[in-house]
Amino acid sequence: MVHPLELRDYTGRLVMNGLGRTTWAWGVLSWEGQSDDEWAHLPDGRDVHEVLESGGIDTLPECWIKVTNTGKYPDIIWTGAGLFCFVSRRLLDVLEDLRVTGYRAIPLELRPKRGEPIQGYSMLYFDDNETDEIRPYPPMNRGSDRFDTTVRVKDALAEAGVVNLEIDDAVERTRAALATL
Repeated sequence: MVHPLELRDYTGRLVMNGLGRTTWAWGVLSWEGQSDDEWAHLPDGRDVHEVLESGGIDTLPECWIKVTNTGKYPDIIWTGAGLFCFVSRRLLDVLEDLRVTGYRAIPLELRPKRGEPIQGYSMLYFDDNETDEIRPYPPMNRGSDRFDTTVRVKDALAEAGVVNLEIDDAVERTRAALATL
């Protein structure tokens, strides 16, 4: 059986994700009535991961990003779960300015434990097409917390001062991941 990571050519591409530094805010996707025990189950019983993978993003209830670790607010909020890519307006502006394809941005409030909600963050929901300049990593995970992209995007993010990015060569990261299977 072929692993999803083996389905793509990653030559010349990079994998990016947020870092889980304790001095940065972390977050999770939340909604009204969410259970701590079964945090992935929506109020109607559906699993949020299955909803995202089936393309049902528009059927989610009203959601927000719940801050789970206080700290500075970075350009990518780390989730620790491998799910949900939460990005700042600054990062999104770079993608929009470059006319990058391959994602949809879903605006969400960032709700800290104390204080007022913060606007300007979005969840990236990936198209998962081979030809897009930004794609979920690994493939077939449209709600992934990481993505693969081009050097052009990396350079523009760096020039804009985007922070809290872990950046790896996609070929090397894929080779390392496949070696652990």
